[in-house]
Amino acid sequence: MKLQPEDEEVLELVYPMIVQLEEQDASQAKALLQSGFLQEVLNNQGYEDFLLELLKICRNLIFTDDEESFKLLDDLRFPKDKLNCFVSMKDLKTQINNIKTAGIKIHYFNLFGYIRLYLEIRAANGVLLTGTENLSHQNKKVSDFTKKLISLKRRREDANADEPKTFLYTYEGVLNQQLNTVIKKASSQIKGFNMKTIVDLSKGNSDKLLLPELLEQSFDYDSTKMSRTTFLDSVYDLFALLTPLPGMDEYLNSKNESDSYKTYRAKTLWRFIYKK
Repeated sequence: MKLQPEDEEVLELVYPMIVQLEEQDASQAKALLQSGFLQEVLNNQGYEDFLLELLKICRNLIFTDDEESFKLLDDLRFPKDKLNCFVSMKDLKTQINNIKTAGIKIHYFNLFGYIRLYLEIRAANGVLLTGTENLSHQNKKVSDFTKKLISLKRRREDANADEPKTFLYTYEGVLNQQLNTVIKKASSQIKGFNMKTIVDLSKGNSDKLLLPELLEQSFDYDSTKMSRTTFLDSVYDLFALLTPLPGMDEYLNSKNESDSYKTYRAKTLWRFIYKK
């Protein structure tokens, strides 16, 4: 995405404001966790409302690395590795600075917007799937989460509405409500985002859907006059914050010895983002 000089000036002013707002949201979410608010909701309003409020908190904690917050979530039986939706703001700012140092201009609204959407979808999947596991009162992984989504999608279609005529299990209502929230927000940014997209995301396909948009809409590659290899290598570590990507050890153990590490990273990121 090409940026005009006047756009760049405005965005550089906006960047610290975005960071400040995200940090304020994370601080307020942590305070809610510390207050015992979620336990009160669970005791007085039930599990559905508890999940709704937990998801709101997780959305506001997306850009945090605060171990106390993670411990509080773990105490609620929602460990961070299962939620899988958190990125350290400190690490993100470091990678943004590295990208700027490389001479690449950044559209901060798009960058934070797509990263937030990507992580919010993970948060919704993590909270709802882990909630399903916890509700069973067993430490067994629920393998039919996607089947539940497919069933809900089919019954929504039969009702020709954004909810089925009836809900089949304890918190299908909260699941449906959260899906509508995600669809409304995502469809304004991604053409064709709908319930079918949600089903695909539950199978782990969010990378294919959102990372191309993040790459193409957040960085002014056109003005850099650098090679695609240099560009992809420059943004590689930022993408590695969002999803596991191979590092030096994998490169040394690979069969790509004819490629430099820089070329290996560029090829890896391109294939990962645009894989079929």
